[in-house]
Amino acid sequence: MVGSVNLQTNHADGMLGLPLVMAVARMSILHTLMTKLFVQLVVALSASAFAQSNQVLLQERLISPAVYELLMQKGATTFEQRRRVIDAACRSGQLGPSDCNRPR
Repeated sequence: MVGSVNLQTNHADGMLGLPLVMAVARMSILHTLMTKLFVQLVVALSASAFAQSNQVLLQERLISPAVYELLMQKGATTFEQRRRVIDAACRSGQLGPSDCNRPR
């Protein structure tokens, strides 16, 4: 017994009572829902941050205006996407040596 609430009924076999099982089930469902909502929030915020990071890279002169335009055109917002787009553009001759020889 906790406080004035009886969490466990006195079964001869020692099984937990229904109120405790229901409370644990509700907590589990709430935990699952909260976790899913948190993950969705993080993904939404990350998408926003990634969309701005090409702009930040340009502002900090880590990429040229040509690379920025290419990345935006291709929708490359993550490191891996940027690397693939830049590598492909360098192989095809779409970007010049000044953009292709930069560390990434």
